[in-house]
Amino acid sequence: MNSTLLIYGANGAIGRRLAELAIEGGLTPIVAGRRADRIDELASRLGCEGRIAGIDEVSGIMADVDVVASCVASYTAHGKPILRAAIEGGANYLDLTGETRFVRWMFDTCNEPAGQRGVTLVPSAGLGLCSAIAARAAIDGLATPVERVTVAYGSGGMRASQGTAQSMVDVLAGGAVVVASGRPRTLCPGLRLGRTPLGVGTLFPLTEPLMFRTMWPQTDMASYLVPPGAPILAPVAATVLAVAHLGARANGDWLRRMASRAAARNRPGGGFRIAVRAEAHGLKSDAVVDLDDVYEVSSGAMLEVAQSLAAGTDTGVRASGAVVAGAPAGIADRIGVRLFTTVALNQP
Repeated sequence: MNSTLLIYGANGAIGRRLAELAIEGGLTPIVAGRRADRIDELASRLGCEGRIAGIDEVSGIMADVDVVASCVASYTAHGKPILRAAIEGGANYLDLTGETRFVRWMFDTCNEPAGQRGVTLVPSAGLGLCSAIAARAAIDGLATPVERVTVAYGSGGMRASQGTAQSMVDVLAGGAVVVASGRPRTLCPGLRLGRTPLGVGTLFPLTEPLMFRTMWPQTDMASYLVPPGAPILAPVAATVLAVAHLGARANGDWLRRMASRAAARNRPGGGFRIAVRAEAHGLKSDAVVDLDDVYEVSSGAMLEVAQSLAAGTDTGVRASGAVVAGAPAGIADRIGVRLFTTVALNQP
């Protein structure tokens, strides 16, 4: 494989690691971004090409590129020019977004032109691949077509980078998507509590219900955040999320700046847990993915998706789980997931 991967935002925590992994994985990386000093240093260290361009100038650096990986945040604020430039240049595209507004815009605006240009778009290619393999494993545990999927996220001490902290503001502002009978609608985060394999969670804006619709179009779906501590804290977390949602919608720019400053004190890393429950005809099947380092695993997941895109796949907006082939356990092993388990139970 000798396809060229352009990584925009390569000086970030995941962008740097993705570039290193791309060299090991047989892709030819081009590191790109706005900061000439940091991009030149990274390109020199890795022995690869560097390209400098502001976000509104990225169309000028897309020559001879097969796949574009966007590692900027927030995507709602900065991601659209990069995605448009990839489509115009005929390059497949992937990113790390967890922002429902950005993903809905991608489906509504970019699906048709991407198909016309023979381009595949894969949002949420980091943790989204982890949740996708959990979903596939959980659904494989059912002996009947799936009717309902519940996704739960639980932090294991994750420390956010500046980009992730900024993106979280737009995650909260976008609202939580639930899918019923194949139709998505957006609700205020914290509006519902629900039981998940990780405990009681509160409705949370994740992109999984939007992305999983491309694989299981008639399945009911919802996503939850499970707060650490006793289940009694879930209603408190729900109230905090609802207030944060309103604040993010009212003054997102100010909150992004504050989040970035707070995260600047962090060394990005830490663990994470993702669980998926699949249900049908009185049965439920659970799958849990444990991550030791969310940024290392996200980089490995992006490489898996980038390699699949370089090999060619269907066009339009696609879920990472629909793009990366193979058994869930095998994919989990390749991207460095520490533990992967599935359990099928009778529903009480």
